[in-house]
Amino acid sequence: ATEIVEVITMIGDNTGIDQTVLGLTIIACANSIGDLVADRSIARQGYCRMVMAAALGGPLFNLLVGFGIPFTITSIRQIPLTISLDSVSLIMITFLFCSLLFTTLNLLIFRAQLKRNYGIALIMAYCTFVVFVVLSASKILIWL
Repeated sequence: ATEIVEVITMIGDNTGIDQTVLGLTIIACANSIGDLVADRSIARQGYCRMVMAAALGGPLFNLLVGFGIPFTITSIRQIPLTISLDSVSLIMITFLFCSLLFTTLNLLIFRAQLKRNYGIALIMAYCTFVVFVVLSASKILIWL
């Protein structure tokens, strides 16, 4: 993992691409390839509900445990922690909230029977998200 991060950092330094953009595109896609292959294989076997649970629960578990444990350790040690919000972080929080709200509403309205349009809408939301992050990281779009 350290070598992959170093290679991505080198690519960012040589091309001038912001590390946030590289993290949200290249590293995120590389990190999700294993899940994509496993979920597709399970879906072909007919366990679509299991795939939906894995697709929604896996990243949620990673976020909660990945952020929860360090923040818990920091609070137990009583180390002051400051969180700064820049424009990219604001975009990430906004899109995360909107996608979670969209997913929750779709699950409730369609009784967990999500269709192809839902997937297309999420892909379009991700593409829009990446465009906003690239514009914000290159200082074309200024939020704060």
